[in-house]
Amino acid sequence: MADTPITITSILSALPQRFRGRTRAQINRRSVLLRMLRIERGEGKNLAFTVESDGAIAENFADADAVSNFGADGEVAATLAWANIRTNLRVGDLARAAARSREGDGALRLLVQKYLSGVSKLAATINGQLYTGTGASNSIIGMQTVHRDDNTYATIDRTTSTWWQSNNIDSGGAALTLAMVRADVAERIYVAGGEGPDLAFVPPAVFLKLISLHDAVPRYVQQVETPRGRIALTEGRTQAIEIEGCTFVKDKDAPALEIHYVNSEETSIEYLPQSDEDSALEGMREMGADVDLNDGYGVIPLGMKLYKLGKRSASADYTLQAFLQLKNTKPAANGKRRNFTI
Repeated sequence: MADTPITITSILSALPQRFRGRTRAQINRRSVLLRMLRIERGEGKNLAFTVESDGAIAENFADADAVSNFGADGEVAATLAWANIRTNLRVGDLARAAARSREGDGALRLLVQKYLSGVSKLAATINGQLYTGTGASNSIIGMQTVHRDDNTYATIDRTTSTWWQSNNIDSGGAALTLAMVRADVAERIYVAGGEGPDLAFVPPAVFLKLISLHDAVPRYVQQVETPRGRIALTEGRTQAIEIEGCTFVKDKDAPALEIHYVNSEETSIEYLPQSDEDSALEGMREMGADVDLNDGYGVIPLGMKLYKLGKRSASADYTLQAFLQLKNTKPAANGKRRNFTI
């Protein structure tokens, strides 16, 4: 008589598939710079603000001299076009039906994960463009462009309006030293802008170099005070050290062999609000999902909205979009060090 035991293999097809825990992302999309900059609500067809140019008069005079010289600082308009950024998602009708069913908890979790992955991709794209965006093709005008002294930023020509120049510090190919960094923070930028930077963003290789150059035990920073409040860097294992009162933060998206100095009071992200009337975030919530726009450090207040574009045969199309731009109101209080070796 045959002895045929019941094994896991023989009943595998009859067992329901259950997935435990949340899906673990394998791609680093931490958005360090995006998390630390102040975010403000904007308005209008573009991002517009005014700045003062030098023009006031101060002079010595002799007793009884007549007044003949007059002047005042000028008002100059600065404008930036909005950057348009989005991520798109298409959900099949069968997947939606499975997500709504009580038996479809796994399907619901997977669908929500795809949505959240799109959010993190959008945040990571914004974070990268905050450094390298040129403003072309509806992109952000990033810090590599903002922290220059020989271009036009916000429609103001820096070659003629020298008061609008940022601190574009060329190392001439020399090896990076701690003296260079200290001079940037405590002297060069302070003298040019009247106030030094409180934040500096560097790629991991430069961060490690700064640690090795430190003439004492580096002062590691676990929390950073920013215009958006206190940020616990340990949440994402992001590291920071303090030099001359400036916090140097490691960011994977920071350009290689560059240091970007930021005065957080003069640098912000401005976004254009969108209507809630057509928002289709309930398109996900109707499947039982409770979702927020989160980059891994917390909710992103960028006015992002999810819109349902309509039906395409047996699927529904969604797009999550944002209109925003990087705003720097005092370039002389910011800058970058470049062209060095480590």
